[in-house]
Amino acid sequence: MQLELGLQLKRTPVLRIAASADAAWDGGIAEWFATVRDTAWRAELPAIVVVPTRGHAQALRSRLVASGQSALGVQFITPPYLRALLHPFHECLLASPDDLRLLLAVAAEEHLTSASSEAEQFAATSIRRTPDHLLRLLDQLEAAGWPLDAVELPAFRPVIARFRT
Repeated sequence: MQLELGLQLKRTPVLRIAASADAAWDGGIAEWFATVRDTAWRAELPAIVVVPTRGHAQALRSRLVASGQSALGVQFITPPYLRALLHPFHECLLASPDDLRLLLAVAAEEHLTSASSEAEQFAATSIRRTPDHLLRLLDQLEAAGWPLDAVELPAFRPVIARFRT
């Protein structure tokens, strides 16, 4: 499904942060869905809910069904999809997922020649073979607001640093 974004906000965007799914539901998500459900299905553009993963989207949909509410007119999207959705409105060029995979594999290949420890060699070899796993992890960490320096993956740091430069 292709979704075009019209930046004509009729409602103020809302950001809700909670410690758990139950706290989020009780802390305002259920109330927000109750107010949006009557108008979302009639609107020209869907109401958008950004969730960290597709699993979170499924959990919210299940919760809506269990509470007798409908998700008609509400679209759940993940950060990568949001990035692609907003891309036409952004002035700088964004790399495609294929380009990012290639760049990460190249960074790993370059690091293999200078890897100082066996752990770094194993990490670089793993990244070179399947860069998707690390790309997904980096995207999820960034979406969650975690700085990469806080993550204890010392064998992967040189490849990540090379990839980011």
